[in-house]
This record gives sequence, C-alpha cells and structure tokens, in this order.
Amino acid sequence: MESVSWGVLSENFRTIRESGANADEIDLDNIQESEQRTAKEKETKTAGPAAANNNNLSWADDGEGSEYSWAIDLLSPDAPNYDPPAVSNQPSKPEDRLGLVLANRLELTSILGVGTHGVVYFAVDINTNAAFAVKALIKSGLDTRQQKYRQREIRLHHIASQHPNVVSLVRIMDSADCTYVVMEFCPEGDLFSSITDKGNFVGNDPLVKRAFLQILDAVQFCHSAGIYHRNLKPDNIFVTDCDLTVKLAGFRLATTDYFTSDFGCGSIFYMSPECLQSNPRPMSRYASAANDVWSLGVILVNLTCGRNPWKRASIEDSTFRAYQKDPYFLKTILPLSTEMNCILSRIFESNPAKRLTIPELRDLIIECPRFTIAPTAPSRSTCPFPNEQHAPTEMSIGLQGYNPGRLEETDIVGESA
Repeated sequence: MESVSWGVLSENFRTIRESGANADEIDLDNIQESEQRTAKEKETKTAGPAAANNNNLSWADDGEGSEYSWAIDLLSPDAPNYDPPAVSNQPSKPEDRLGLVLANRLELTSILGVGTHGVVYFAVDINTNAAFAVKALIKSGLDTRQQKYRQREIRLHHIASQHPNVVSLVRIMDSADCTYVVMEFCPEGDLFSSITDKGNFVGNDPLVKRAFLQILDAVQFCHSAGIYHRNLKPDNIFVTDCDLTVKLAGFRLATTDYFTSDFGCGSIFYMSPECLQSNPRPMSRYASAANDVWSLGVILVNLTCGRNPWKRASIEDSTFRAYQKDPYFLKTILPLSTEMNCILSRIFESNPAKRLTIPELRDLIIECPRFTIAPTAPSRSTCPFPNEQHAPTEMSIGLQGYNPGRLEETDIVGESA
C-alpha cells in the first residue's frame, strides 16, 4: 500500500475553525441555479399570517394562543400586504445594533457571531426575560437573485423547524436595513465546540449514539419534506440539555432539488466526491440526499474520533486515495471498531446509488455495539492548518486520549451567519 504520512491522514478536527476554514465554504450567492422553481418547492412553500407591519416591527398574537407569530409573507414583494420599509439610518458596524429593541420587545444585548452574510445576536424579551438568538441579515448589496436565496433559506428552515431536533424559528421581522430572524437560543453552543472544547463525545459511545440518532431523525424529516441541507457539519448543529439534545440549523445552502447541478456546494471537508467534481460534464447532476448522507458519515467520525477522515473526498487527497484502495485503511489510522468501519464503508460508498439511506444507517447505528476501541499505542501527528491563506503553522496531536488541543474562544462563533 502507498505510504502516506500521519499528518496527512488524520487532519486535526480543531484546526478547521482555527484556520478560518469557513473560507472553504462555497458562497450560495455564487451558485448558478435554475430560475424555475421545482414543483416540490412550490408545494412546500409556507406563508404564515401577516402579523406585523414592516416599518414598525410589531409583535402580534397569531390568533391561536401563541405569544409569537409569523410574518414570513412580509419578505416577499409579491405578497399583497408587502409594504417596502422606509429608509433609515443603517448601523455601520455590528456593535451599533447593541441595545436596539425590536418590536418594543426584544433587546439585542451581545454579539454571538459575525459572518459574511450577517450577525447573530443574543436577545432578551424585556417582558418575559426569555432568551433568543437573532440573526440580522444585511440587505445592502443584494440583487434580486440573492434576495430569493435568502427567502428560500428562511422558508425552508421554517418548514424544517417543525421537528424537535431542528432549531426553532420563532419570528421574522423586517426593517429598512435588515431582516431579523428570531430563533431558539441554545446556550451550550454548537456541536463543534462540544466535541473539541468540552470533549463530551469522543470515547463516549452512548452519548454519540444518542446525538447521532437525533441528527439522523432531523435530516430524515427534512428529506421527507423535500428539503436537502447541503451543509451538514458540527458547526451547524447545536447542543442543549448538557449535550443530551442536538438541534440542526444553518439552512443557508438548503435546496428542494432532489437532483442538483450545484457542484462544490457546502464545506469542503463534508462534501461527497460527486459534489466535489471540479469539471463536471455538461448537464450532469447528483443526488442531494446521498450527498447529505456522505456529510453525516464525516460527522460520525468527528463525534467518535474528534477528527476528520480526510481533507477532501477526491483523488488529489492522499488520505482519501489510500481509502479508495483499501476500505480498511481508516481502521489503521483511527481507533474504529470493526463494526464502525463496516458502517463507514457503506456511508463512504463512491457510487451514490449504492450509498446507505438514512433509515438503513439509523438501524445500523442502533445495532452497533461499539464505535471505537482504545488505541494500543500512542501516536503523534503533525497537522498543518488546512487553509492556504494562513502560514504553515503546525501542531502536534496525540492520538491516545484524542487530545485535539486548545481552540481560542474568539474563534467560537456558533452558527455561521
């Protein structure tokens, strides 16, 4: 078998965020999609009651006893009650919105994260002291197509949030400079931080099984509703109840297309080989559901081993190339049980038509007696930061004990905006 260095084979899971690997995430604004919406998308399009006026961000009752109401129609210029918001002074910096009270109800008190497409704030209901996360999506600079993508993100997340393992969308509010998305707040942060900072999953098979089954249920619910996430990763999964409950979020790249031609859509570490094609044939497409299953396999490795199996699922990657030659290769570099290795071999099937479905994967996870085994000897690795924009800093990682090192607090941003 071809000799491959440990530093290449076991990419340190933590360095993804330290190196700013979100730069590897493909921007939805650059994806070329058909202007014609699929029939399935039209069927699943949800229009909630117009409970608020755009300009004053009112907070009204929906008439069904719920304190919080939906105003998703306000986002669509085609809606009969759409009233373009008046121009106002736009905050120039994220911190300028701190102290802002939305709809005379929600006060933005701190910044949870800043991303390319907006800012996530911590907010408190001044009447009830209930906590929320509020994503402020900046409007400036968006063309019509980009606005449609944003509306799609919100609409699909709203549909998906009917499932208990999806972060709930509470309300949409529109202003002159921003669309505010009010969401359930998960104070324990995202799954990435829980794996790397707290070490609550690696080596804890019962907790891994509980969490992963919840993730499977959430993704299966989305698929049953015709929604394909396309950006499944620990950064887009949040934890609550002391890691006993996980909730899916991050629907910015979600689609309703069962087959898609959006190659290179998602985050590099989690993309399937068919999605990663650099020179796809004209008119070629790949199955969105099978691509999600591949991403779930990488997440399973993250949960059990605290690492990524490879940098990218392409023949240019020496780790993936070695795995293609030998399906037992991962077991030689990661502390995987035989049963776990067999499951991964069916997830990481290069032919998407032969890849496991989520119901099949769920059954195998339930039946799996153990995911990992204790390593027989310590091993050292030198893992370069994966982002070429950064200097080639290296860090040594010990396999025994799965110690991934220290992540700076400033790098923890929760859900990417």
